Formats: sequence, structure tokens, C-alpha cells
Amino acid sequence: FNFNDAALNPGWLAEMKDSKDMVPETEEYGITSFIYRARKPFNPTKLHEFMEAKKMNGVYRAKGFSWLATRNDVCFDWNQAGEVLDFEHGGNWFVTIPETQWAEEFEGLSAAAMEDIKKDYFGEYGDRRQELVFIGDKDKMNKDELTKQLNSCLINEEEMKWGPNGWEEKIEDPFIGFDGVEDDEMEEDEEDEDEDAVDNFLNDAE
Repeated sequence: FNFNDAALNPGWLAEMKDSKDMVPETEEYGITSFIYRARKPFNPTKLHEFMEAKKMNGVYRAKGFSWLATRNDVCFDWNQAGEVLDFEHGGNWFVTIPETQWAEEFEGLSAAAMEDIKKDYFGEYGDRRQELVFIGDKDKMNKDELTKQLNSCLINEEEMKWGPNGWEEKIEDPFIGFDGVEDDEMEEDEEDEDEDAVDNFLNDAE
């Protein structure tokens, strides 16, 4: 899963933008889902501690885009299957690239996709955001608790005033020195199978 690749897929963009919760009829099969959204960056230290604690009970699958305060220009890809989590550099946010260069930079980017991308712009930080789809057990995955935990990883109002330079200078970043958190035990074929299963789920939801 890659942020820039996802931008070429109008179906994925529409799913992320338009859905408040995923298809409710899936709950009859014991599956529920929701989309977490926020317009503040994560404090990398708090996010790293949250990931290490493995408190995402009942989550089968999660994927989406993340914004770290200390890596203001980078969109991180969050790709998770159970407790196995890949969190890695997924390219730069579109706001960091002049719009006149989009067509050259991203071959195949349609005019419709460009318009969808621009709709995600908000305030001075453009399309930077948290936007994560969580799919899990309807009895074990607690949306409110998971949302509370993710919110606690965001920078606070005082830190928000520091701006990108202040974030980089004042906030410790345990992700420095590597692109993200990867588990080498995730086999490629297992990851592909997982990806296909979730993509089919999302396609059925459209």
C-alpha cells in the first residue's frame, strides 16, 4: 500500500472520503469497521509507544495515511494485519509538490483524481492528515477506545503552535534513522493474500 499509488485509484479515494463507517451489513458476519481521521500530526514518541504496546484489540486489518510531526513533508503508509504492522515512507504529501508537476510526477493521475486530492486540502497544511481504515471483530474492536488512544498520540494545542521547525527541534523521534516499523516475519505471499481480501471487502462496500 502506497499513498501516491492510492492517489491513482479513484475508488480508494472515494472510500476514504465518503464513508463514515464501512458497510454495516458486514456486522452480521462479526466484522465491523470505521475510519479514523484527524488534522493534527502524531507525536512520534507517543505513536511509537502506542504501536509497541500492541493495544489494538480485535483489529484484523488497517491501512491508510499518517502524518508525523517531525517528518512534516512525508506521508507514512500504515499497513497492518493483526499485530503485524508496517509503518513506512509512502512518498510526500501532495501539498509539497507544485500542482503543475503532478502530471509529470505521477503518471496516470487523472483530472478527476486531481480534483479529489485538492478536496482533501485544509488550511495551511494542505492534504496532511491522519486517515486510517480499521476493520475488526465487532465484539472486540472498540472504536471509541481506539479513537481515544490514537487521539492521545496527536500533538497538543501548545505543540501545534510550534510549527514544523519547532516540532523537529523539540520533539523526540524514535523513527529517526529508518523509514518505519517493519516486521520481517510477514511473508510476501501472506501480505498479498491479506491485501486482496481487504481490497475485495472495500470493493464490495462501494
